[in-house]
Amino acid sequence: MKWFNDLKISYKLFGGFLTVSLIILFLVYKASVSLKFLNDRDTYMYNNSVVDLEIFGNIYGLAERNFGLLRDELLASDNQARSAVIQERDGNSEEISNFITEYEKKEKSETDKALFEQYVTVRQKYIEQLAKFDELLLAGEIEQAKEYFYGDFRPVRQEYRKVFNNILNTKKNEAKSLSDENTVLSNSEISSLYTWGIIGFIFAISFSFLIAGKIAKPLKVGVNAANIIAGGNFDYEDAEVKKFAELKDEIGELLFAVLRMKDIVVEKSVWYESIINSMPFPISVTDNNMNWTFINKAAEQVTGRKLKDVTGMQCSNWGAEICNTDRCGVKLLLKGQSTSFFKQPGMENEFQV
Repeated sequence: MKWFNDLKISYKLFGGFLTVSLIILFLVYKASVSLKFLNDRDTYMYNNSVVDLEIFGNIYGLAERNFGLLRDELLASDNQARSAVIQERDGNSEEISNFITEYEKKEKSETDKALFEQYVTVRQKYIEQLAKFDELLLAGEIEQAKEYFYGDFRPVRQEYRKVFNNILNTKKNEAKSLSDENTVLSNSEISSLYTWGIIGFIFAISFSFLIAGKIAKPLKVGVNAANIIAGGNFDYEDAEVKKFAELKDEIGELLFAVLRMKDIVVEKSVWYESIINSMPFPISVTDNNMNWTFINKAAEQVTGRKLKDVTGMQCSNWGAEICNTDRCGVKLLLKGQSTSFFKQPGMENEFQV
């Protein structure tokens, strides 16, 4: 993962956004594929079941109407009335033929082909016997027509209904089967989408935490190191800081610069300290709270104390005649007087503050 750690922050963030975008794009693609699949299934069910049911439902309604007209034709008072009934029945039969032609153009399964061929055969037999029935009625042979209607013609009509009901039941069962399959497939696709969505969400969150960790942790270590160094601890050493300073991204470059700055400050401090220590007169440095921050070797001889012992102590521990008085050099400096003098007890030299 060093190659990833060395990437610039902008590239890491871009990589994170790109990864999340790709996950979203994949989920959208998966959803669109699933929706298309379900839509194709619905279209297939519509074309192979709903449309077929509509066609045969219309045929069935017209055929039943024609069966009723057969009785009207038989009970008609004269041939003129019978001709009117026959004309209406022929109109229904023409519509049936149109629906049959429409169905013939459709692609059909082997089962549908077999059922349809059976229906066409029975319908042809029905049409032939229907013609004989019309011939008897128009010839005025009413009793023979009745006998034929309730005799030889009846089984044909019953077979016609049986074949037709068989087709309708088959289509209903087929539609129910397709509907059940679509329900199962739909639930499966929804479950798949949920699964991929959860996987994508977990991956995106994990990748986001990974990127955040690769950025946040080095920053946290760097800020902590900078605060410690800024507090004056130039001896501070940390293996993590050095490790992150080796990275090639902006954070690594920043930490490397901080460590380099610390080294330069230490080098300069040692150099300046050696210069001040080489001076023959005592020098001390205090903060605004009058606490010692540094004394040179000459000051150590005058005070009889070492630098490490006095650092942080009140400068009044010098024991000069102006200490804890209004003539204190720090107090005068705060009042705007930049220079003051005092004599160290037991010494004839006068010291400038």
